Amino acid sequence: VARHAGNAMLRYRFLSGRLDGFSVGAGAQLMGNRSAVWAGWTDPADKDMSTPAYAIFDANVGYETKRISLRLNVFNLTNRQLMDSAWWNSGTETTPGYFTFSPIQPLNFRLMTSYRF
Repeated sequence: VARHAGNAMLRYRFLSGRLDGFSVGAGAQLMGNRSAVWAGWTDPADKDMSTPAYAIFDANVGYETKRISLRLNVFNLTNRQLMDSAWWNSGTETTPGYFTFSPIQPLNFRLMTSYRF
């Protein structure tokens, strides 16, 4: 578990004029270093192995009326290749140590629609 983590998303919706109903937003997800050593592993040489901290930036655009709402969210705008989780496999006499990891999703998007009755 990371000692420091957070996320924030700001969205601005236009309430009048030619852009009435449109919205734009931006945000970030921050993740601090996390231990990459299995809790049961006791080799003191590996105790400080950790995944790197990272920041991911996201954005969204949308349009909303009294009944219909559309929003496109785009995640990982910079398409950085980062580790979501990892663990360190310590070396042996015949093999060096290595990381096994799960990557975060690359640049991806989600389209949200809703209808109010």
